[in-house]
Amino acid sequence: MKFILYSFLSIIIFSCNSIRVFSDYDKNVDFANYKNFSFYESGIDQLSISDLDKNRIINSIKSNLDSLGIKENINSDILVNFNVDATKQIIVSGHPYLNYGYRPYFWGYNYGYKSFHSFTSSRVKGELIIDFIDAKTKRLVWQGIGHGYIDIYMKNRDEQINNFVKQIIDKYPN
Repeated sequence: MKFILYSFLSIIIFSCNSIRVFSDYDKNVDFANYKNFSFYESGIDQLSISDLDKNRIINSIKSNLDSLGIKENINSDILVNFNVDATKQIIVSGHPYLNYGYRPYFWGYNYGYKSFHSFTSSRVKGELIIDFIDAKTKRLVWQGIGHGYIDIYMKNRDEQINNFVKQIIDKYPN
């Protein structure tokens, strides 16, 4: 019984930490022509996240695009913008259990009395949207979106953010 319970809890824990990724792009664009990028700074400056997290995302995008052969350059083919959204979710979970024992206000022993224990917790659902805009036409040509749950107290934020960004950029059609 304990094995089943631990297996079930492991599945829940790992499924909560997973990142769901979606991307969409203009099918008429030849992405092989994009060799350079720069950040759309006015869009990024308006984000309401800490500068530490902004820099983590920027550095992760740089390294992931560099691995695709797309280099940062002032004279860019692509403008990169990103946006984040985080919502706090309250989770109420519980389980019924049987209570056996003496209950004087129910006239003697009460077998099978059901009660319900609930537990509340919270988590942050995060969304990271990365946009690639053609620098000449100013049109959106690719968008990657990642949804996942964030632990605001995580110790390895650099690694977690890089993993989030990598899974999104992996959807880029190169």
